[in-house]
Amino acid sequence: MLPDFPKGKKKLKDFILFYLQKAQKKYLGPFADVPVRRYFEGHRNSIQTESGEITKSPFRKVKSEIQIDLQNYEKLSTKLLMKKINKMAEEFAIQRNKISYDEIEEKSKEVGNYIDIKGKPPTPEIFLDILERLFISFDSNGNPKFPQIVTGGEKLAKKFVDIQNEIRTNKEYKSRFEEIIIRKKKDWNEREASRKLVG
Repeated sequence: MLPDFPKGKKKLKDFILFYLQKAQKKYLGPFADVPVRRYFEGHRNSIQTESGEITKSPFRKVKSEIQIDLQNYEKLSTKLLMKKINKMAEEFAIQRNKISYDEIEEKSKEVGNYIDIKGKPPTPEIFLDILERLFISFDSNGNPKFPQIVTGGEKLAKKFVDIQNEIRTNKEYKSRFEEIIIRKKKDWNEREASRKLVG
């Protein structure tokens, strides 16, 4: 009978899981800093929105695997093993990102915040329409905390930078932008006041 090393195997398993979680962050993009909670039982989770509504959704499976040829096991170096684990982390992250974007699209459509520009290039008008539909919070100094913009590449990212610059310099766009922020600030103050009364 071959010897077993339960403590050593557990340490190795814990290290691989820790490294796997850490390695995923560089592939998760905007979701890298989203808090992660472990569930040890159950089949779904629930989220409470800013409005107090509770939504429930089933767990979704993500999986990846690494293969090690036992015939060449003695040639498996730490460097090669870490390379395999990094590849696994990337595959996990791709699946998790797809699930997150799918859920964002689904929920956006449910509440009427989804805008389909049908392949057309974004414009300041479209950007402001999107801003109208977003929830915007404010810091203690009253400054808006804008959500992160995620694009499909550098070219589109530059386009959004150009759009924001145009909004700052165009009188009509700037005026509409300021009106939106005033309304969002009013909504935020009312929501915070209501929260404090309830608390």
